[in-house]
Amino acid sequence: MWDSPIEHASAISLIVKPFCIRTRLSLLPNVFSGGSQGSGVSSISDISCVLLMNACPCGYLFDEEKECKCTPLQIQRYLGRISGPFLDRLDIHIEISRPKFNDLESAPNGESSPVIKKRVEKARLIQQKRIQEHDIDENIINSNSHIPASVVQKICQVTVDGKQMLKHAFSSLNLTARSYNKILKVARTIADLAGQDLIDTEHIAEAIQYRSLERKLWR
Repeated sequence: MWDSPIEHASAISLIVKPFCIRTRLSLLPNVFSGGSQGSGVSSISDISCVLLMNACPCGYLFDEEKECKCTPLQIQRYLGRISGPFLDRLDIHIEISRPKFNDLESAPNGESSPVIKKRVEKARLIQQKRIQEHDIDENIINSNSHIPASVVQKICQVTVDGKQMLKHAFSSLNLTARSYNKILKVARTIADLAGQDLIDTEHIAEAIQYRSLERKLWR
């Protein structure tokens, strides 16, 4: 089914061309969840997948410098190749604009990679300790992304204000149960990176923001 094997723990990057690979796209969630549909075979996999695609056939839908030449019908058909259930299974989907010349010429303005690496490693230790405290098999869950729906409420504890924000987002954004759980898991990770025990409004708001592209293009 795939041109190259997917290992138990790996990272892959795919350029999505909706007009060309609709069948394979529809099978991706089954592969990442541990098996292929109808095969009768399942396995635990830990795969980080980055999917890249243009917002329209010509690629200039939201470009600030070049005008998009696609018709609304062409854009609709193009985006229609990506199904709602497929989007639901993605933890994060965001828009990345084309960098400007001055951005490329200026010095980096953010944290250095070593600093970020230390914070990520600290967050992973927090997650592993939490998993041990809840007596969960580490062979099944080794990070927040693997938390099953049955224990997500126990592990992803939210403040009162955070719950109110989640409630409002669930109704106003028409979230599914899967996307609701995705937001909770991402917010849990954001809180871990900030060294916070409870998920608060700022963590929920950031996690919701990371699903903004779905609302912008597909709804």
